[in-house]
Amino acid sequence: MARTEWLRTFVVAYQLGSVTDAARARHISQPSATSHLNSLESLVGSRLFTRTRIGVTPTAEGKRLYSQVADPLERLAQVFEGLDAGRLELPEPPLRVGSSHEMFAGLVVPKLGAIHTQVNAVFGTDEELHGQLAAGDIDLAVTTAPPLRRSLSHRQITEYRYAIVLPKGERQKFTSLHQLGEHLRGHPWVSYSSDFPKTRSFWKRSLGRPFDADLRMIAPDLRVVLSAVEAGIGASMLPKLICQSAIERGAAVEPFPVEPLVDPKPLFAVFRKEEGHEGAVAELVGLLAEVGQG
Repeated sequence: MARTEWLRTFVVAYQLGSVTDAARARHISQPSATSHLNSLESLVGSRLFTRTRIGVTPTAEGKRLYSQVADPLERLAQVFEGLDAGRLELPEPPLRVGSSHEMFAGLVVPKLGAIHTQVNAVFGTDEELHGQLAAGDIDLAVTTAPPLRRSLSHRQITEYRYAIVLPKGERQKFTSLHQLGEHLRGHPWVSYSSDFPKTRSFWKRSLGRPFDADLRMIAPDLRVVLSAVEAGIGASMLPKLICQSAIERGAAVEPFPVEPLVDPKPLFAVFRKEEGHEGAVAELVGLLAEVGQG
């Protein structure tokens, strides 16, 4: 308790630039305020202020200590004020939302302006996020697979629909799959992974031959893949949720609509069964579901 009082005196003296004024603000005597600072300096092992005729100036050590303790002490003071008044109002806990990096950026972030709850992002694979959700480490997950755990429930909120995208320097627009296929033969390609089953399936089913583009880059982040397309490294097949904005602003080109030809991948909001119909979880799930309705 004594150390907390020393730190409070230190913070007030730092803010007011005067030990005398700090003592007056804290309703203690000046000798007590001086004793607090001397004790704190002995504990820290260095001078915290340089004393002058008109007050005190913080040393480098004093500035570092202030940066560490000022905000926590301010929040603690608010707690004590609430306790003294008999009306302590604890802040709402943050909503912990898990997803992949690109899904959080492309799907979750655009909806956060409509809620007034602090949101903490957690990134991981579907399996990792389902495990963290079941363990209570996160409150909501957005994944490409529904959960297998009985304690979890889910709601399909939207789905990935796909587009072929070319670098912006390639302004070709094709009127047939044959034209598209001929253009993509041997074309530089960028992929999320080395297996890319959606791409291979499209090549086989729609273009009538095995994948025969020139794989130039693999990056396990859809945003990086899109950046590579925009930089002219190669073409790719990407979820429209990720690349639609780039297409609309001309940073990438969609040469032919393949959306009806590629099976969409569903996206799910996953939550603990007892928490899925109320509070911030339900609010954000509802907002995310609007993506699939738009």
